[in-house]
Amino acid sequence: MSVHRSTLAEQETVYRWDREELTLHAWTANASEAQRWRRRGWNVQVRGTVGGVPRSWEVKGHLDPDALLPRKVNRDGHVIRRKTTLSGAAAIAAASKKGDSR
Repeated sequence: MSVHRSTLAEQETVYRWDREELTLHAWTANASEAQRWRRRGWNVQVRGTVGGVPRSWEVKGHLDPDALLPRKVNRDGHVIRRKTTLSGAAAIAAASKKGDSR
């Protein structure tokens, strides 16, 4: 049995934002991205395997709308990072308390 190694082109990550449901859908074929999501506490689900080895992952959940605001960049043009968390109904409740009219 040979080991399947993904090319860089195969290691894509796709994010889809549903404005009506305030839900983020994310899918990746990059194991390090899936691990990063787990460290953030996101509920990562395996979506596909090759020879019994996980090869693609998915997360879906409500995202704090403030996490999607434009980001600041430093002098070199790199994005200044900040943490984002998936947090179920709490994010929607917090947004409605702020007077968000979505």
